[in-house]
Amino acid sequence: NALETADTTAFHLFEEFLDLLGLTNLTSSLKEIVKRKEVYKHIFHLCPDTDDSFINLEFGSLLFKMRYQFPQAFKLWEKQFNNPTSIFDALKKYAYRPFHNDPQKDVIDPRTYMFVRFFLDEAKAAGKDVALPTTWSQNTAELKTESKKGVQMPENINNVDVLICANVVYGITVSILSGLISPESLHDAAIAQIYHNASTLIAYEIQTNLSSRPELTMPFYPSQMQFYWMVSKTVAALDAARVQRPLPVQVMEEVHEVLQNVAKGSMTKYILSEAKADEHGDVYFDGFLGNADLTQDNQQLLRGEDRIYTTAMAVNALLGTWTRFNETSSKSSWKKDVPPQVEQVVDASVRWLTKYTFSGNYEPWNAVFSVVEKDKSMVINQYPANLFQDVNGTVLPWSKSYNVVTDILAIKGYIPPTQYASLFPFWSSEALTYSATLLAISRYKEIVG
Repeated sequence: NALETADTTAFHLFEEFLDLLGLTNLTSSLKEIVKRKEVYKHIFHLCPDTDDSFINLEFGSLLFKMRYQFPQAFKLWEKQFNNPTSIFDALKKYAYRPFHNDPQKDVIDPRTYMFVRFFLDEAKAAGKDVALPTTWSQNTAELKTESKKGVQMPENINNVDVLICANVVYGITVSILSGLISPESLHDAAIAQIYHNASTLIAYEIQTNLSSRPELTMPFYPSQMQFYWMVSKTVAALDAARVQRPLPVQVMEEVHEVLQNVAKGSMTKYILSEAKADEHGDVYFDGFLGNADLTQDNQQLLRGEDRIYTTAMAVNALLGTWTRFNETSSKSSWKKDVPPQVEQVVDASVRWLTKYTFSGNYEPWNAVFSVVEKDKSMVINQYPANLFQDVNGTVLPWSKSYNVVTDILAIKGYIPPTQYASLFPFWSSEALTYSATLLAISRYKEIVG
């Protein structure tokens, strides 16, 4: 309603009121919001999403596991969600399948393709099919009709977020291990493929440091340590289950091996490399909140506004990877192969958290969730695309200006690396490179003789 009244006299009076209070900066921010009000009105009519669905499944799995302690809570959940396997149906329906020549399966956000293309290149070379979880439970065919009712995914195109992939993998894992969902679900080849492919993508991105583009790989959840914690939760859940009995489905063993290896390897190595010790030998970790400003001397200001959260998540990720929970005793213990440095960093980090969490020295902030377009570098039409159409499916001329509400800009199918490189609009001159080199060397020789 506030957006609907944005052009009325009442809103104008509200601006004047803010000016009287000396809040002119807030007024300018509101004007910027009003300029984009049509976009925001569409954003607030979102379709269902994969992430919330699997968080709900994880919650249901926990309640099912504790149904004897909290019977009413589980009954209430079960009453509201009496068909949890429908989440798996949606997972299959909306999965990204880049090697399938089907516009309802092989079309994706150009920003997703920018990072996932390296993973796809390897899969293509190995002759492997790929199916990955997407963020939104909507495809372009449904968009054509549902957008008229005001229900549409942001920017009219689906995407892939590796933290959402990790959430899907964890949700499938705990729902089956808890008994809420039958292991038979993973006998469905499509579900098993998504489960396995999502895990291998997660491992690939951890090994490549999120393809050096964390803002693309995790557009909604920008905290890297939060992502690692989510991965470690799956490792821990599978570890604990394997102590009791073999995992119920072979693909779960494969996922355990993939994620445990990368968690103990590249993930742990990265986390340890980010550890910082203070003058007392206590250890903390920084994310990015409050750390982008510079002093007059061009030195980085480290405010550490998400330091508490990032440190806690780093500890949780290491504990999930390197400890094992005993369901009989309800206690955790270090695994036999835990590196001494991991124990030392965890000890020192817990000391730091104990001292500073409630000290008032640091903000307890975090970037637990974010919008995709954080700045101009994340605007969708700044990335290569090979599909441009409106929501009704009409192909548009590339000369037309992109409209975020009515148009679809995407990558369709798989694009070989050389062809993808040709989509970047830049000019290059080899002659200029050689001329600049010749000039530099000749000038240098004038000096040294």
